[in-house]
Amino acid sequence: MAATDEVAIAVAAASVQQGLVRASHLRAVLERRPKLRRRALLREVVDATDGGSSSAYEVELLRLCRRYGLPQPNRQVRRKDSAGKTRFTDVEFDDDDVVAEVDGRNTYRCRRGGTTWTARTIWSSMRE
Repeated sequence: MAATDEVAIAVAAASVQQGLVRASHLRAVLERRPKLRRRALLREVVDATDGGSSSAYEVELLRLCRRYGLPQPNRQVRRKDSAGKTRFTDVEFDDDDVVAEVDGRNTYRCRRGGTTWTARTIWSSMRE
């Protein structure tokens, strides 16, 4: 059993991201275990991973967006970097033209539309 919510989020998200279990299988287990500790939290994690989040940090970002009434971002958006290599941005808020790399490489340059932009990590406090 996970000692904290953060550990539960990390384990569940990593399990789906690494292909150890499908989000649909976790969802089925949660349905069969109505008294499971942290069930509601784990449902959020399963929904987030099924919707494209691939790490605990990305799940936490979605939870913060919901908590503070912010729009839900597009996740794992395919882009080409300046060398033409396919990259995936963690989150994009289209209406505000905001792109964020939540937990991966600190900086890389990509093209979006006709412009080149630099993705930088904005979620660093959880690493400490």
